[in-house]
Amino acid sequence: MNIARLSALLLVTFMASAGCAHRAAVVPADSPGMRPTVATVAPDAAAAGTALPVAGTERADAEVDEEPAAVEAGQGPAAARGEVSDPIAGWNRAMFTFNDRLYFWVLKPVARGYRAVVPGFVRTGVRNFFHNLTTPGRLVSDVVQLKGREAGIELGKFMINTTWGVLGLWDVFAANPEAKIPEGDLGLAMGHYGVANGPYIVWPFLGPSTLRDSVGLVGDFLLDPTTYVQPRTAATGIYVYREVNTTTFRIGDYEAVKEAAIDPYIAIRQAYIQHRARAGDTYEPEQNFIYP
Repeated sequence: MNIARLSALLLVTFMASAGCAHRAAVVPADSPGMRPTVATVAPDAAAAGTALPVAGTERADAEVDEEPAAVEAGQGPAAARGEVSDPIAGWNRAMFTFNDRLYFWVLKPVARGYRAVVPGFVRTGVRNFFHNLTTPGRLVSDVVQLKGREAGIELGKFMINTTWGVLGLWDVFAANPEAKIPEGDLGLAMGHYGVANGPYIVWPFLGPSTLRDSVGLVGDFLLDPTTYVQPRTAATGIYVYREVNTTTFRIGDYEAVKEAAIDPYIAIRQAYIQHRARAGDTYEPEQNFIYP
């Protein structure tokens, strides 16, 4: 694989993602970094002085230091709370700002214009098509983790959606709860075998990730059939179009997170880690994801 081509394609993909996550983050209402709400701290806990810490506060930062092993492993209670090592916070915050501007100045206006002229059923079909096309990455992740049931479902959905679903434009299993399985990737597969998250990283154009997930992203990229489309400019155009189409279903989500957060960078960072901590075991509807 030509490294220069790979880097360029990743760069353009991130432009389309406009600061979005490698795996889009789900931001629960009680995520650390969000503005305090009634639900953030239970009254009894607050009265007892045992309220959960709010990320970005001295107490929350101190607790990260107190659990270095759990944070490094990206597993356990620390990961569930969204805590992660962030030794390059200066770089990460700069890239977060860059991606934020890219979203508001480029991706969002393009996606809104596209949504205004393309009917919803067409955009849904396009989203289904690309989701079906990227089955190999999810299938390999399931096989690597020895998840036979999930692998069988992924393979069955691919075969039926490709044929009966007209190349995946129609998701035959959309209303079948048995087919809604956790969607894997190579980063999660590595985590399944105990590979640590490593440091938190925000990539320009690509958004939040970790060292482990960044390595997994390269593997997922190589398993994506559109990677091998020629000429390369066509492949790049496909990536950009896919991200614009996907973004039309998420406009407003990121804005809501920013408005609710005390520190949007902290909120997105911890939401990403929390999402990745449970992504391998929980089905997450795509419409609930956001692109920071």
